[in-house]
Amino acid sequence: MSLVIRIASITKKYGTNFIANIFQQCLRFIIMYMAAKQLGPKEFGIVSLLIMISSYLMNANFGAVNGLKRQIPVSYSRQGENVARDAFYSVFNFNIVSTLVVSLVVAGILLLRTDYDIFTCAVLVLLSLSVNVYFSVQTYFTATASWKDLFKLQLTCGLLLVGALVSLFFSDYLILLLAYSGAFLFASLRFFLKAPVRFSFDSQIVRDNIYIGFPIMIAGLIYFLFQTTDRLIISRYYLKEEFGFYSFAWLLAMSLNLIVSLASELILQRAASRYAGEFYNNQIFRFLLRYSLLVQAGLVILAAILITGAYYVLPVYLTDYVAALPVIRNILIAYVIQQLGLTAGNYYLIVGRQRVYNILLVIACVLNAGLLLGIIFFSRIRPSIEQMSSFYIISSVLYIIVLYIPLRKQLFSK
Repeated sequence: MSLVIRIASITKKYGTNFIANIFQQCLRFIIMYMAAKQLGPKEFGIVSLLIMISSYLMNANFGAVNGLKRQIPVSYSRQGENVARDAFYSVFNFNIVSTLVVSLVVAGILLLRTDYDIFTCAVLVLLSLSVNVYFSVQTYFTATASWKDLFKLQLTCGLLLVGALVSLFFSDYLILLLAYSGAFLFASLRFFLKAPVRFSFDSQIVRDNIYIGFPIMIAGLIYFLFQTTDRLIISRYYLKEEFGFYSFAWLLAMSLNLIVSLASELILQRAASRYAGEFYNNQIFRFLLRYSLLVQAGLVILAAILITGAYYVLPVYLTDYVAALPVIRNILIAYVIQQLGLTAGNYYLIVGRQRVYNILLVIACVLNAGLLLGIIFFSRIRPSIEQMSSFYIISSVLYIIVLYIPLRKQLFSK
């Protein structure tokens, strides 16, 4: 089946939600690019850090929302719409309270241990709550197969994000974050206006969903921790402006992530349909490796275009970020190296070895943090962010080695 047909099948499966989601993701990238230009490296670094922290705080519900995505179609919906909605509100209310408590604790730590003011910390709490409300509603629509409602939610959020673009003319990162938070919050309001809000809370339902969703949350959290360990370290030990440079480099790298996600979905669909019921088969691995290397070749070309383009565009349009050019080069190289793990990640998923994959990611996180922190603490002179980004390339190579050690037989078999 051709690539075009595969993409069409995904679009058909998820309907217009697929298009709306791409539209929303593209707008979010545009907002961040515009923010980098309008705010400058220092304030862009603050915006990037707060958004990253809010992403971590999406796990404050201990996986209850993740469990809901499975429990609604499997259990609650079969007992009736009211049961499914009551279960949603039990988890939703727990999610809001837990997010509020954890985000207040994190905001308090930032207020006491850093130079962030109370307004910035308050915006972090609002941002975390807004994103969690949106994620909860999105989960409910997905679990109940309410594709039209999901499309309207994503499209509305995308359109409201245009307001965040307009806010950039005020050149204030707090106004931007308020508009950004408002887009997610107001896009979700339609769900609560459509039916009466219920303040029900069933602790048993919450515990059941945490039991199911916690392992899913841990798997996602481990991968996100690996992806952001370097940025957490840079944000802690370097100036905000330097972190802004580093964040901008990662923004360029993550612009390739939509392509990687789509390619991974295509490869997984093809492998699952072709090798259904087969486990620990070398043919599965070779199949995944062959197609993943094709994706890798495309990424190398795109990364080269981005690096070359940055050297021409930044000195003209983003002069504040010219100092970040070497960092951009190194981060893009590291990102491309990390995508060599696409084959291993998909293989572990298909053959049911997700736990092994999670353990390997933890090892990679420890090595990554150990390498970067060791360089900072044991160097006579603190290395520049350019040098840190170079060491991150080494860390990415170690990550690939760790992933493929259990697969060495598959890797070298004929």
